[in-house]
Order: sequence, then C-alpha cells, then structure tokens
Amino acid sequence: MYRTVTLCFFVAALFFAGCAKPKLVLPGDTDYTVRSLNIEGAEHVALGELDTKLGVRVGNLLIPGQPYNRFRLVDDQRRVVAWWENAGYFDVQVPDPVVVIDDQAKAVDITWTVVEGEPSLVASSDLKQSPPELEGELRALIPFSVGDPIDLEVYRRVRHAMAQVLRDEGYAHATVYSRAFINRKTHEVHWVYMVDEGPLTTVGTLQVVGADNIPEDMIRARSGLQVGSPLSDVDKRKAEIDLLDSGAFSIVFVETDADVEDLILPLPPDNGGVLTPDRIDARGEMIPRALNGGLNTTLHVVDAPAAQTRVGANGQADLARIDAQATADLTVRNLFGPFHHLVVEGMAGYGWLWRSTTDEPLGLYGSALVRYVQPSFIARLIDLRLTARFEDRLFPDFHIREYGGGPGFRSTLTEDIFFDFDALYLFGTLSDYGPFSADTLNALTLYGSDQFQGLELSTSLILDGRFPDGLEAIDGQSLILRAAYAPGGAVGDARYLKLSADARIFRPITDALFVGLRAFGGWLVAEGEEGVPPSVRFFDGGAFGNRGAGVQQLASTAGSCDASGVCRGFAVGGMSSGLGSLELRWLPYRKPFGAVVFADAGGVGDGSNPFEQGVSLTAGLGLRIRTWYVPVAVDFSYRILDDDRTDALDHFQFFFRIGESF
Repeated sequence: MYRTVTLCFFVAALFFAGCAKPKLVLPGDTDYTVRSLNIEGAEHVALGELDTKLGVRVGNLLIPGQPYNRFRLVDDQRRVVAWWENAGYFDVQVPDPVVVIDDQAKAVDITWTVVEGEPSLVASSDLKQSPPELEGELRALIPFSVGDPIDLEVYRRVRHAMAQVLRDEGYAHATVYSRAFINRKTHEVHWVYMVDEGPLTTVGTLQVVGADNIPEDMIRARSGLQVGSPLSDVDKRKAEIDLLDSGAFSIVFVETDADVEDLILPLPPDNGGVLTPDRIDARGEMIPRALNGGLNTTLHVVDAPAAQTRVGANGQADLARIDAQATADLTVRNLFGPFHHLVVEGMAGYGWLWRSTTDEPLGLYGSALVRYVQPSFIARLIDLRLTARFEDRLFPDFHIREYGGGPGFRSTLTEDIFFDFDALYLFGTLSDYGPFSADTLNALTLYGSDQFQGLELSTSLILDGRFPDGLEAIDGQSLILRAAYAPGGAVGDARYLKLSADARIFRPITDALFVGLRAFGGWLVAEGEEGVPPSVRFFDGGAFGNRGAGVQQLASTAGSCDASGVCRGFAVGGMSSGLGSLELRWLPYRKPFGAVVFADAGGVGDGSNPFEQGVSLTAGLGLRIRTWYVPVAVDFSYRILDDDRTDALDHFQFFFRIGESF
C-alpha cells in the first residue's frame, strides 16, 4: 500500500512538473538584487525616469526591479549615453560602471559616472513644402527657436503632430519627415521638417467586417460615412465614437489604405521618418509621392457580449461622514432586436454620520435604474432612452426617497461633446425633514411637505477634453452645463429652474508638475410660492467639493422644533452655490506616489448670492498612492476663513477618496 501511494505521488509530481511553464532565464542573470543605483555627473541633464528604463535597476510598487546581469549593463551603458545625446550632449562619455557586490546579502550597488561634455544648440529651423493655407499652423507647432537646447525625441515627434493636423484637415495620406543636421565641431544643429501631404481624400469604397448581430446597412448608416464623401481623421474618429456610442460594439476601428506610417503608442524612439534615395532629387529636395485621393475604407467591428455585468466598489471619508458603496450593472444588448438594449444599474451604500442627530432611518442608501435604449431613434445620432429609477439619498439631517420615470434623448455631437435631455415624472418622500415655521419656510424658500411630485425637464451639455482621463487629469479641460425645470401647477407640486455650470482646466508645468483649476456656480430661480424641495437644493463640502467641511455640511440651515418643544439646527440646502479650487499636483511619471497643494473657496447662499453669508476659504496638502487600478487620495486641510455657518465646524479636516477631487 505504501509503495502504491508513493508511486501515485511520484506520477502526479511528474505530471504537474510537465504542465508547469519553464521560467525563462536570460544569459548573465543572477539572483543578486540591485540594492542601489546611482548616476553621478549629471550637472545639466535631468535624470527623470532614466532609472526605470535601465535593464538593471531598483524596483518600486509600479516598476519591478531587475537582477544583476553583466550583459544588461552593457546595454544600460548605451542607454545612458543615448539619454545625454537626446539632450544635445553628443560628446558625452560614460565609462564602465562601478559595481560593488555584497555576496552575503546577495545584492549589488551600481554607480554610473557621466562626463557630459559641451552641449549643442539649435542654429536654425525650416519647414518645407507645406500647404500654404496650413503653414502658419504647422510652424506654430515647432517648440524651439535659434539658441534653444536640444531634445531629440520631442523635436522629432513634432512631425507626428504636424501630420495629424494635415490628416484632420482631410489630407489622410499626410506624412512629415524630420531631419537634424549636426555639426559636432561647432556644436550646432540645423533642423528641417519636410511635408508630403498628398491629395485631399474621400471614401472610395466602404465595407463592414466583423458584424454578426447588427445588419451592415445599419452600421454604415450609424457611422455617417458614405462613398464619395470627404474623409479626414476627424471623420474616422467620429465614426468610431458614433458606433461605440451605440452600445452594440466593444471594439470599432476604421481602416483605410492611406499611405501613412503605422505608429505604436506610446511612441517608440523616433527615427524622423524613412526617406528612400529615390525620394530625393538632384538638389537634395524631397519628391512627393503620387497618390490616389479615393481610399478603400473598412469598418472593423467586434460585437459586444450579448449580456455583460460589472461590479465595483468605492468609498470616501471625512471628519463628518464615512461612505462605502458597492455598484453593479447589467447590460443586455440587442434584446428586442438590433440596436435595442436594456440597461439595469444598482448601487448600495452606507453612510456613517458621525455627528448627525437623526436616528431613523439608518445610514443605508442606494439607487436603482432600469433603462431601455434605442440608438439612432429619430436621426443618426439621436438615441432614445426610457428610464425608470429609484434613488435613496442620505443627507446630514434627513433622508430622501425618490422615484421617477419617463423618456429622454442622448446625442454625441463631436468627439468630446455630449447632449442629454430627459422628461421624468418624479415622486419623493422625506424622512425626518422639519417641521419648520411659516416664517422659516418663507425666508428660505423651503418646501413644507414631506412628499413631493411633478414633472421635471432636465438637460445637460458636456464638453470633456480631459487627458488622459477624468480620474487623474493632467491636461485638457471640461465644461458641464446643466438645467432642470419643474413647471409645477397642474403637473407638479413645486416650480423651479435649476441652473449650474462646472468648468475645469488642467495644464502641465513640467513632466511631473501640473495645475488644475475648477469653477462651479449653481442657482435656483423662478421658484414658486410652495418652495423648493430639498432634493434639488445645493449642498457643498466633502472630498469632491469644498474641503473646508465634511460632505454636505456647507448648506443653508434652519431651526426646527418638534412637538415636545425640542429645537435643533437643520441643514436644508441653499438656493445658490459657488466654488473655486486651485490645485498644484506633483504626479511623477510611473511613480507610485504623488502630492498636491490646494486651496478651495466657496459658499452656499440662502438667495441668489452664494457668498451672502461669507466665503469659506481652505488650504491644504494631499498625498497620492497611485496603484495601477485604485488611485488613493488623502487630503489634510485647514479652513482659513469661515462663513457665518461654518465657524462651529472643525477647522482641521481630513478626507479620503478614490481619484482626484476634480
């Protein structure tokens, strides 16, 4: 029996060993880790992320380290030389590194020494053979002038930006070449960009590849492309977005036979473009290509799964409240036929109110939504949606449960401009709200009942040009304009018009330092005598608002007394809100950490002036933990100025959240 069991274990071990993938070992690899890596002699060239690009390096949370390998050190020597040559130090010398081996710790310490030499500078720049109508725009892209230092990679890649301008203008064949002529004796660099734009291009043929669930004629119609119509890169990107926005596809790619370079992003080291000898005439000038303006165009699509589920989690915390949320959504595509989808979304959260005087209901809240979507309902880019929703919202002193349903429309106007419209009939109930005296109701335009219902017409226009995304934007801008109108009267209990604008701008200062600006303003106007329900009033504060107070703590307040005569202050929301934020963000490339310095100023007003009670001004510092999937933000702030309602709150505040505040 013992021998049989032993034999079985031996056979199983051989089986699993045969299935295991062998570990690839490179020549020269050792089990010695890199304990330290130093580069000395860098007087005029910033090291940046050079240490993360070397083949033998120290690791961090984002970039794994690489063990000691003497062959890789030879490659690293060339990398260090290339780093300085990229900055115009073409006489740089990099001797073999000093490697100190610690056999006991199985670790090495590596020190590189660089002798920089004299830098070369720009002596001239030229742009040749550009279309006259675009020459000024292309010249404006050249980031250097005579006497400037060299950055080979940046200056070479300008040609891609130039080519993109031309392709966006309808020259889909456009290619720009970059050449740097270096005089090593005089340390001068003469830079030339050569433009070969080709003819204006059109759709020659149009076919669809990969479609299984959507008829090809519907795909062509949704794309907006037709045989004979002009074709630019803008048209291609818009067609891709319009098809993706239909919800039926997971991947869309518009391919043409334009004679352009295939680029892999992020861009590898650029060679300036390949020009064969037959493309150069006797005078040394470039010979343009002979090209056809009609392009063979293919719409490549990959159908999205018939049913798709996503789950997620989120959270935030401050000194007033901790929130934890779980989300899930289900999308069933083409359920009622091509381009007829069903979307189900849900969120459950718990808000722990540290200082609330409300005992019931507890801090549970959530939302649910069921939506039917039909892309291209009336016109190519007008999508119908029928919505039924439920929202349970937790406020500092009360609870709102709201039900709603009705039709709406959505349209993607351009690559980054979106329009929404909904006509929903709403019914809501308020828990632990009030009661308030008649004088208080009139003075603050408060809604006096614990129920409300009525038609609400809402619309939004969103311009989102943030880069690379909205979670940690470092460039670009966004603008969100919203309006909601409840006519009241025969179709509702309350009349109001809610307007808001939210603008955000992000700009890089250096490769690791960025500035972010935010300005928000909101107003409730055209209100009826019955007052405005708290569900649409303005509250501010928290990790994503004014960091001078906890979430929803900046609001108009009212006194409320119960039947036993016990009175307390009550946050009821304001009729206007204003917020301005400035952030200086240090987010180094491919580093697992970062930091910000910020200032927030804002207020919530009882009337049309959000600052009638004063301005809440806050400054603070923040830390960032930048993992691949969950960027964690922790902010510490101090409120410098109080409005008339915040002086009772803590001046020191703490915030935790996922992602940036704006």
